[in-house]
Amino acid sequence: MINVMKPRMPRANDVLPYLQQIDDTGVYSNFGPLSSALISRLASYFGVTEDCIVLMSNATLALQGSLSVLSSNGAGKNVVMPSWTFTASASAAVLAGLNVEFADIDEEWRVNTKLDDEFVLDVLPFGEGLRDQSTNRLAEKWQVIDGAASFDALQGAAINISEKSILVVSMHATKLLGAGEGGICITGSAEVAKELKAWSNFGFNGSRDSKSIGTNSKLSEYSAAVALASLDLWSEMKKILGDGMKKAIAVSKACNLPTISSMSKNYISPYWIVNFDSRLHRDGALERLRLNEIETRTWWGSGCHTMSAYRDIRCRDLQNTEWAAATSLGLPFHSYLTDSDYEIIQKVLKS
Repeated sequence: MINVMKPRMPRANDVLPYLQQIDDTGVYSNFGPLSSALISRLASYFGVTEDCIVLMSNATLALQGSLSVLSSNGAGKNVVMPSWTFTASASAAVLAGLNVEFADIDEEWRVNTKLDDEFVLDVLPFGEGLRDQSTNRLAEKWQVIDGAASFDALQGAAINISEKSILVVSMHATKLLGAGEGGICITGSAEVAKELKAWSNFGFNGSRDSKSIGTNSKLSEYSAAVALASLDLWSEMKKILGDGMKKAIAVSKACNLPTISSMSKNYISPYWIVNFDSRLHRDGALERLRLNEIETRTWWGSGCHTMSAYRDIRCRDLQNTEWAAATSLGLPFHSYLTDSDYEIIQKVLKS
């Protein structure tokens, strides 16, 4: 069996020095020294100041908190987002108490908005980078940017985040920077970050009085320890995945299968997704791969608008979304794949 996904996390010995620091300090959560160290290293990586980063226990809560804070700061209650995304994005918007409307995507799977849309949940699909700021029509809008898998594409890029935006990156074990679970919020405003930090701590803001509605979504020191160990290993992991990505692109070209935009731009992504020219060909390939014990995944299913939980959400025309859902397929991609695995995948696809 060739697995479609197989996370590689730091080993026990990699994390041990950080665990020993926890033993020494006796601090286990509530914005401890390891969380502060992680923020410092992430600020350097993303090119922002430390007071513009907030850590969360997972990326879904990071999205929910970001949407809630911007909503209360002037963005309002109406948010437009793509249906073509993972369910966590839609769930976060609904749980934030917003009025959601699903919009279609363009040829690069980015949300298409109208001129009068004021609040947008943008999604960086499968490791994609930020929009070109010189032509970004969303630059002046309120926006939360779901960049769950885009850790590599965002190095040094977050300096372009406006004061009306929050960028969220996931530290789930399946993503590039793994903490097991965790979320990173990068803001364009230290004041917004302060409110977001309070949201993650019951609305406390320097006192035991809940000044605003919040929840408990702080990153624990144990998760910060794993994330710091992952950062230590990132250069090595990036090289391994980069070498694998070159092989995946070569197979895709040999089989005349276009890949996702992030791969074509050489961003490291945890995903290898190809596009077929019809649902018939996609489904045929899926079945042939299954018979050869090669796992695949339609990562975002048929779009959030088809899910029971979101059946009452308003939808615009979703023609491109439905096409992407019908013709895309996730192939195996992770650091444990061998040259033989890529050869087998290519042979089956060409057949």
